[in-house]
Amino acid sequence: MDARTGRPLLSCSPDRGDDQDTGVTELGSVPVTDVQMDARTGKAPVTFSPVGDAGLSPLIKRLDGPSAMLPFVQSFVDLSRGTEFGMYLEPQWRLLLNLDEVTAFVAMSENRDPVSGDTSEPVCGSLDGCVLKLQLAKDEIGYGFVLVRKSKRGQGLARKLMETAMMSSTRKCRHLLAVCSALGQPLYRKLDYKEAGLVTYLSCSIGDMLSFLASPPGARQLHGRASDKPRRSL
Repeated sequence: MDARTGRPLLSCSPDRGDDQDTGVTELGSVPVTDVQMDARTGKAPVTFSPVGDAGLSPLIKRLDGPSAMLPFVQSFVDLSRGTEFGMYLEPQWRLLLNLDEVTAFVAMSENRDPVSGDTSEPVCGSLDGCVLKLQLAKDEIGYGFVLVRKSKRGQGLARKLMETAMMSSTRKCRHLLAVCSALGQPLYRKLDYKEAGLVTYLSCSIGDMLSFLASPPGARQLHGRASDKPRRSL
């Protein structure tokens, strides 16, 4: 989408059985949570074991907390290079990965013995793709930073990562909302997201950010808000 007009707000309404209270009325009106997606997609859950699909990384893992994510910081930098997140260098990634509210779902690069074909544990810093989940509040979940190594693109890895992240909890939700760029639209539409609105500007005050970083783990809440202000480069 043209940078002058903003980014689309896409929504996904999972199957809720007898509960017919669906539909997005305005940004922020409905809590966003993690969701078990099998009932809606009819697909078996993606597991955290080797998947064996040709051309795909064999292992998708969940990394919880800074101690699990920081060893891969250089790989996150490499994945974002040349993308719309290319401005995220090591200091920015370290700040992001140090947040207790962030969970990373990553596709581990395969270490295969060229003779026997056996695989070993992935080496820290070697990732083929990632998606980050951010716990914004008790019932609010954000997904972003869907990144795939250039040589692995076009093989369905981004979709597998998103499905894994969305199935990471058994809690149900009313809606899932995603703010995406033009590059991200095809992936979200394949996951049954529909356009629900347009966000031209996302903001968080410096005071909100400082309060967020200063608050103890488990008590942090960070809320974004939309406005009709024109987009600008930060």
